[in-house]
Parts: sequence; C-alpha cells; structure tokens
Amino acid sequence: ETWLYTSVIEEAQDLTTTTTAQDIRFNLTGSSSTTGDSGNIRSFTQDGVSVEVSGFSYNSHEGWQDAYVGSYDGGLGVINRNHDSDHRVDNYGSLDYLLFEFDQDVTVDKAFLDAVGHDSDISIWIGDRNGTDISNFDDDLLDSFVKENDFTNHGGDRWANLNHDELAGDTLVISAYTDGSNDSFKLKKLDISVAGEETIGVYQNTATVTAGDVSDSDTSGYINPETTPTPTPTPVPEPSECIETTLTFTGGSSLDGSDGNVRTFSQDGLSVDVRGFSRGKDELTGQWKDAYVGVYGSGLGVTDQDEGTHAHRVDNLGHNFNYVMFKFSQEVTVDKARFNAVVDDSDAKFWIGNTNETSLNDDLLASFYSEINDTPGTGEYDPRWANINSSGLSGNTLVIAANPDEHTFEDSFKIHQLEVCYV
Repeated sequence: ETWLYTSVIEEAQDLTTTTTAQDIRFNLTGSSSTTGDSGNIRSFTQDGVSVEVSGFSYNSHEGWQDAYVGSYDGGLGVINRNHDSDHRVDNYGSLDYLLFEFDQDVTVDKAFLDAVGHDSDISIWIGDRNGTDISNFDDDLLDSFVKENDFTNHGGDRWANLNHDELAGDTLVISAYTDGSNDSFKLKKLDISVAGEETIGVYQNTATVTAGDVSDSDTSGYINPETTPTPTPTPVPEPSECIETTLTFTGGSSLDGSDGNVRTFSQDGLSVDVRGFSRGKDELTGQWKDAYVGVYGSGLGVTDQDEGTHAHRVDNLGHNFNYVMFKFSQEVTVDKARFNAVVDDSDAKFWIGNTNETSLNDDLLASFYSEINDTPGTGEYDPRWANINSSGLSGNTLVIAANPDEHTFEDSFKIHQLEVCYV
C-alpha cells in the first residue's frame, strides 16, 4: 500500500529583524594612583562594547613615548615619563595623548572634559585598525586617521562635540590641542553609538500525514537570503566646491630684522605671502611705513620702525598702528583667525579685497570691505578664535590690524592661524 502526501507551498515569510543603533555612555572615573608603570592599559565595558585605553606623550627632545594612564574622580589623565606634576591630559612641555581601542566599530559623539585647568582645546583622530592591536603609536598612525580640533575659550568643565562627519571606526585618539600650550583636562565621559544588527529570519513548514496509528512527517525549510546593501557612491566634489584649509603660522625667527620682509606659507595647494606695516596714529599726517614681520611659536607679530623688540606683537600701542597683509595665491573666503599671546585685549579690524598691490595705503584699505571684531572688554588675555567675514566675501588679500578705530588703545596679540576656503 502506498501513501502519497503533499503540503501546500507557501511563500517564505520575511522574518528578518533589524535593531536600531544603540547609544552608549562610558563613565571613565576611578580612584587609581597618580603614578604607575608607563604603558599600562585600562579596560572599560558598557552595554556589550569594550574599549582598552592607553597613554602616550611626545616632545621634540625625546620623541614618542608610552605613558601612564590614571583613572580619577575627574576621569582619565596621563602621567608622561617626565613625571609632570599635572596628572591631566595636557600640552605643558610634553603633549599627552589617550588611545581608545574598541572591540568593534563605533561612532564617537562627544566627550565630557572635567578638572579643566586654564583651557581645554583638544585634537581628536578617528580611524580603523581593523581589530588589530596598535604596536606603534607615532605620526604615521595619526596621519592615517581623520583629524579635527575642538576649541573653547573658557576654563570650565564642558561637553566637547566630536566627529562632525559622523565617521565610524574602532580607534579614537584624544589629546590636548596639538598647537597649544595652556590646555589641561581629564576625560570623564565618552558618548558613542553602535550600528544596529540585522538577524536573518528562518521559515519552517512541517507536513504530517496520519493513518490510524501510523504517521509520517516531512520538514521543508527556507532561509531569507542576506541582503546585500546597495553601495553608497563616493561623492565627487563639484568643481565649485570650496576646499577648507587651516594655515598655521609658527616659527622661531628673531624679534627684529629687515623692514619690508616677506614670509611665505603653503598648505593644501594654497600659498600666502605675509608682510608687515605700520601707520602713524595722526589721521591726517600719519605715515605708512614698512615693518618687520616675525614668526614665533605663538604666531605672527610686527616690530615697526619706532618700537623696540619688546613689542613684537600686532598692537595699537605707542605711536603707530600695526598691520599684517596676507596676499594669497588665489581668491579665498576667510572664515576666522586665531589670536595667541594676547596682552590685555585683542580687538581687531579686518579688510578683505582684491589687489595686485604689495603695500598698504589709505586709499587701498578704503576700497576694501572692512569689519571690526571686538572682545567683550579689556583684560581678555586668553587666546581666541575671531569669527570674521560675516558676509562671506572672497578676495586675494586680507589685512588684519589691532583695532585702530577705538578710543583706548590696549590691544596686542599674535596671529596664530587662519581658516579659509578656496575653489
């Protein structure tokens, strides 16, 4: 006797499930010693994500060295091999770094900086080591990652918003600002997110035939295929897309030299010639003169023909106003300028325009767009970013001066950086 049985063929149900991205906060506090063995590792786990944290430092005399990472009430700090007295992450003498090696790709969102000293400007790098341990922490490693900076102008605890491009990676580096010298903090909290997961669903159908005390069953199964995500095309910059770049002006020149000298800087295919000038304060009889422009660890400064080397900043003190002229290799849109080595105040005036001239005079400045950027009052000694060019104008020439239009003259600073974009 033969039994024939069939089951109705049904379309496989899609039982695939996808979880949403998960936001995770690491609390990095503890009660460790303020000293210990360099090269130690501290491990943290939160909501299924683990991270190992190690410390490093760099200075020009000793190069790269591993350091001790401590965990305190205020968060993570670094003691470098010079045994600096400040167990924060800082850029005093040696530059301190924290390396975070996650066990999976994460998207870093923000970090809470506690126990802040004078300031808390930071640099961060995001990258992917593909799960392998980092054996060499050096410039080559950092150059392979994406870097950004986050600035503030006060000494209080704060949330630093990171990763503006929302990049994912398994490695994060945080340091005190690489071009600063007065930043110190502990890293208390770190907010990250991890991508959701897709679980492939299985559909199973069992057909059973029963005749009296005899039965037989057959199982048919289906599995939903893994979906192949549609690749996201790499965006191709439009020809008119503005390329953002930061020009940093640092060096070790003498405090005085030949008036009318020119200093040239290049970055990302853009170059700029920098010259210094002064003008007498009398509106009618004040004369324009060439001045010496120096470049120092904290930025560009001017020594004019009527002042000594003690006044090698851009200032409106004494008998003259100081001016710095930036002549770019092409039109740029200036966004902001960073002032360093500020004494008393850093009120400034800016001019933007186009010219083939390489010297300054009243008529040329009158033909340019100008605006004033002031601090709230005197006694503002902190370095700061001055947001300028509110109209978004482009030109091949930028002029910066300690504000010559105010009634009291107490402004003195050096020009450390410019942020510009160009096509």
